[in-house]
Amino acid sequence: MNKEDKINYLALQEEYQRRIKEDPAKTFVPHVKQKPFIDSILKSQSYESWFVASNRSGKSIAGAYIGANMARFGSPNSKKPTAGWVVALDYGISRDVIQPKYFDNGFVPAGQSHPPFIPNREIKEWRVADQLLLLKNKSIIGFKSADSGSKKFQGADKDWIHFDEEPPKNIYEEATLRIGAGRRLRIFGTCTILPPENMVGGVSWILSDIIKSGNPDIQIFGSSLFDNPHLDENEVNRLINKYPLNTPIGRIRLLGEYLSGITGAVCYYSFNRDIHIRPQTVFYPRKPLCLFIDFNVEPMCMGVGQRDGDLFRVYKEIILETGNIPQIAEVFKQTYPSPGAEIYLYGDASGKSRTSQTGMNDYQTFLSCMKNYPAPIVLKVPEKNPPVNERLNTVNLTFKDEYGQSNVEIDPSCTFLVEDLELVVRDSKGGIKKSHNKKDSYYIRTHISDALGYWLTYDNSPNILVNAGGYTNILENNSINIPKPQYFKGDKYR
Repeated sequence: MNKEDKINYLALQEEYQRRIKEDPAKTFVPHVKQKPFIDSILKSQSYESWFVASNRSGKSIAGAYIGANMARFGSPNSKKPTAGWVVALDYGISRDVIQPKYFDNGFVPAGQSHPPFIPNREIKEWRVADQLLLLKNKSIIGFKSADSGSKKFQGADKDWIHFDEEPPKNIYEEATLRIGAGRRLRIFGTCTILPPENMVGGVSWILSDIIKSGNPDIQIFGSSLFDNPHLDENEVNRLINKYPLNTPIGRIRLLGEYLSGITGAVCYYSFNRDIHIRPQTVFYPRKPLCLFIDFNVEPMCMGVGQRDGDLFRVYKEIILETGNIPQIAEVFKQTYPSPGAEIYLYGDASGKSRTSQTGMNDYQTFLSCMKNYPAPIVLKVPEKNPPVNERLNTVNLTFKDEYGQSNVEIDPSCTFLVEDLELVVRDSKGGIKKSHNKKDSYYIRTHISDALGYWLTYDNSPNILVNAGGYTNILENNSINIPKPQYFKGDKYR
């Protein structure tokens, strides 16, 4: 340590000692992204809130502020002493990172931005062996380690639980059962959504089960390191150099984005429901109607849209939990009895090789079901599918190109497609993860998003369609008579 560093260190220690004499609950000023998260627990009736943010965004200290206030002053609906847990990933993190934010455990790091939120004068006893902090007001805080196993989370009821970083799902489920009679358990979590260790195609359960659940009883807040006013420019630049912002890990660690894999475990990482979900009220009767279809049986999926210049509009999804090609063709005909222009049909190239007992492949079967439909059908299916990575890259660039421009809009009624875009992940080989276990909730995933990908890829990447045979009116050797198109007047049709 050089002379300048020693001077800075002594100055920090002097400032730390001065501030610790004051009430830390009053000296702490949350930044603009911390405050709504804190208020959701301490000043409202929210019973579960998560601060899903970047590294160095101040998320852990915001969680500690809430927990310390719950212990010192009670919950919003009761000023009685409380019993709470603070759950860290392991004992070392609890001791060195989390506990010093709550109280002076002897490991408070030099330069910590704020003194511990529980002053020594309010502490009755620190039981190191049991990891229990007893306050003079009879509140109790238990510091727990997620790696100790779910059995360690059984026992007495709690008033609040602070999860620092994402715990194993079984730990969360066991801990949140600690609800006593007449109590309302307050849960608040602070985490960065990182990929599960050693799982290329894994997905954070916090992302799938909490953030994307749509549960109105759970509030989600976010922040990036750029929201933290306590970080100096040199530290910010150091982190940017270590985790470039144009990489998935940079977007996770520095921007707090909901990516669940360094290798892009979430397949459609460019999809953002705040940007891409827009009510689709305009139908263009003189423009082709685009169908993207997946012939899977459970479920059988079809999406309906149109291309408006560079913009891909998705109007509707047709999802059959169990179904066949004639059934989904019939639903489409009932939904769009007179489209006005031709139909463009997109899908998996392998559908050309699968044949039924009738001797027809999937596309021929679909076309046979459409033989009396008042519009010509143009098949836009390549002879061979593009590589998966090429398709995923094309889809992500369509959702958000290199200039930040979005070229996809999806009607909010397409809930199944939206869930697919948010939850489909890569497998251990870098492909798209599939599930063949019907008891697995992921079993129904990937089909409708695959179909959308075939549409976007075919229309966006003509260079990959080498030897595709071009556009063909229905399939070879098909003699179905398709009548001339009928056109509607006006500019709207739904």
